[in-house]
Amino acid sequence: MMVVSLLLILNFSIGVSASSGYDRQEADACITIIQRASVKGGSNTKIEGTSYDVKKLKKTQPYVYDNEVDQIASLIQEKGPNVVPPIQIRVHNGTAYIVDGHHRYNAFLKLGYERVPIHYLHSSDLGKNLSDGTYIRTLDEILSGALLVGD
Repeated sequence: MMVVSLLLILNFSIGVSASSGYDRQEADACITIIQRASVKGGSNTKIEGTSYDVKKLKKTQPYVYDNEVDQIASLIQEKGPNVVPPIQIRVHNGTAYIVDGHHRYNAFLKLGYERVPIHYLHSSDLGKNLSDGTYIRTLDEILSGALLVGD
């Protein structure tokens, strides 16, 4: 297993891990950054753990409920970005697809975040039912959802 760690002077650290089961694009998705996010008027904006550029995420769900986005945005604004679970993503052919967390994604966009907390899903995580009843879509279902959204 190859592990590369860099410490940059600009007050954030990056750690990338890769093994034979991951390609370069997947390793890029596993970048861990702890930094101060630039958010309009935000003071409690430190994202801890793995984060991703919000502009590079691809939606896979054609709808969200505005009232739920507003509630999540209020919670993030009041208590900070780590109060909500990370957005689950899967990288495929260089594109980072949102698997779960479209309401959180839209709440972060509404608040002006440039990076969002994410949890990277490996291919072995897809197509499974979790103990809480949540179904994690297969890669084909994720890609089909992205085609429905079309942006």
